[in-house]
Amino acid sequence: MSNLARRTIFTICWLLIFWGMTQRPAMAQPSISLSDGAYISLITIYPGNQAHNLFGHSALRVRDPYHGFDLLYNYGTFQFDYKFLPKFIYGRLDYMLWASDIRRELQRYQNDGRSIIEQFIALDQDQKQAAFDFLQVNARKENRVYQYDFLFDNCSTRIRDVFEHILGDNLSFSEAAGPRQSFRHLLDPYIQSRPFLDAGIDMALAIPTDAIATSREEMFLPINLMEAFDGATVVIDGKTVPFVSNTVDLYRNEKTITTDKPPTLYVVMWLIFIMALWVSNGTSPRAIWARKWFDRFLYGFSGFAGLLALFLWLVAIHEVTNYNWNLLWAWPTHLVALWSLAKSPTWLKPYMRVTAIVLFITILGWFFWPQEMHTAYIPLLMAIAVRSIWWGWKNDETANTEAAKAPAVT
Repeated sequence: MSNLARRTIFTICWLLIFWGMTQRPAMAQPSISLSDGAYISLITIYPGNQAHNLFGHSALRVRDPYHGFDLLYNYGTFQFDYKFLPKFIYGRLDYMLWASDIRRELQRYQNDGRSIIEQFIALDQDQKQAAFDFLQVNARKENRVYQYDFLFDNCSTRIRDVFEHILGDNLSFSEAAGPRQSFRHLLDPYIQSRPFLDAGIDMALAIPTDAIATSREEMFLPINLMEAFDGATVVIDGKTVPFVSNTVDLYRNEKTITTDKPPTLYVVMWLIFIMALWVSNGTSPRAIWARKWFDRFLYGFSGFAGLLALFLWLVAIHEVTNYNWNLLWAWPTHLVALWSLAKSPTWLKPYMRVTAIVLFITILGWFFWPQEMHTAYIPLLMAIAVRSIWWGWKNDETANTEAAKAPAVT
């Protein structure tokens, strides 16, 4: 037998052996028995300065000096690629539980200037072992992925669920002091320093977000989870003790959360309204030119906003974006009207009249509609109403003149 034949047979045999090994059912890894010196703690990372970390983060630390490991179990891991944004908008975004060395992770958060608080959880040996085993099983490849939901299933609610599952009735959370708030109001302190993001979130989130959150539901925010743990109790050996035995500041930055409300958004919106008045009354060539481009922006923005709101309601699988009352003023049909402004067809005038009337009613009932809508949009609605009145009630001679001078929209 030639050397080539022997090598071929040898390679085939090894490939068959390797294939046979891969077909074996996966064996569960033996669980590590935690030592008496092991502990589990809640790590709360305060909000950062980027859109994806404005609301903070929660993770669980499991440290066992005897076995020599110190791990951070993080339910907030995701794959950021070109599919992230479409999945996020549609509502089918996969997050996963990942265990990693805590020193590297905490250094990363500290480098971002984010405060890090550690709360040591009071558990007996059996409870610690049960929680650790639960995390180990969840961290397996076949179990680690879950479908993320910003309000109801995220890095904080998963941690709450771990201890509710392990401890059952032995764990009790106290009712938070003060009046209950809606989900929308719970989010406000974290985004009020980002007015345009605040307005965008208010545009996307619909009636379900105005529901009053229970104390348990409020734990979707990491800082709320931290405060809930601080007020909770647990039964150990028949005795009720505080759920948090000790709290340590691993890193403190008092400037982490910004509560300033810059007026930038309102300034921009009122400037848009003033611009609407100017272009509606101007007769100079500059005003006519500005009027055409201004209308493209105004009706284009409103149309695209409405199209997104309609998509989030009827197509996406989010529940908190259903029944969006912002569609009172953000009409997807404005995109059709936008392309018709240059030709001024016969249906455009009655369309604009209906638009102006509905906008007027919407503004009058702004604070009475079932859904809370951002007040910064009121000047924008007034601007659209002014332009709709101009298009709906101007005389035919002006309409013909504008149509003749208007360049084709490309």
